[in-house]
Amino acid sequence: MRFWPKARSKLYFGCNQCGDCCREMRIPPSHRDILRIQALQPHRPLAEWLQVYPVETTHPDAVWLNQKPGMLLLRQQQGACSFLVDGARCGIYEVRPRVCRIWPFEHIPGERALRIAPQHEMLVKLACDATPVSHTEILDMQAEMDAIAREYRAYDLLIQRWNQQAREASSEVSASSKYGLEEFIGFLSAKA
Repeated sequence: MRFWPKARSKLYFGCNQCGDCCREMRIPPSHRDILRIQALQPHRPLAEWLQVYPVETTHPDAVWLNQKPGMLLLRQQQGACSFLVDGARCGIYEVRPRVCRIWPFEHIPGERALRIAPQHEMLVKLACDATPVSHTEILDMQAEMDAIAREYRAYDLLIQRWNQQAREASSEVSASSKYGLEEFIGFLSAKA
C-alpha cells in the first residue's frame, strides 16, 4: 500500500544535525538493527550499547531474558544515545536503526498520508529546520516505513518463539544462564 502526500498538509522538516532527537528518544531496535550494528562493531560488547529495560509481562515487546520480561533499547549514556558522537553526529549512521531513519514521521491513521508524529511535534518545532519535504522524500519515507513494518513483524515472531522456549525451560535450574541477552542475540543471528 502506498501513501501519498495530501496537498492540504505540506510537511516541513529538515535535519540540522543538532542531535536533540538522539537525546530525547529511546530507541527499540529490531533484530535486523541489532545484527547490523553488531556487524559494524563486532568487538564492542552488547552491554555497552544495548539495554534490557524492565517491562510488564503483558508488554507486547517483552522478551524473556534471565527469567524476567524486558524490552531491548539502545543504551543511553550521559543523557543521549550511546552512538551519538561529538554531541550531534550518529556514529553508526550507515546502519542506524530503521526507527531513526523515519524520525519524526508516521502514517496518519486511516488516511493515505504521512505527518509529523504528534509526540515529536514540539521537538521538531524547537530544534529542526522548517524545510519543505519533497514528494520524493515522502515516497522514500514510505518505503522505509514499509520495510520497518515487515521487519518488526518478523521480529515479533522471533520474540514469540524465543519466549516460548524460555518459558518452557524456566523450570530448569540453569535456565536463567541459557536465556540471557547474549543467547538471545545468538538466537536472532541463527534465525535471521
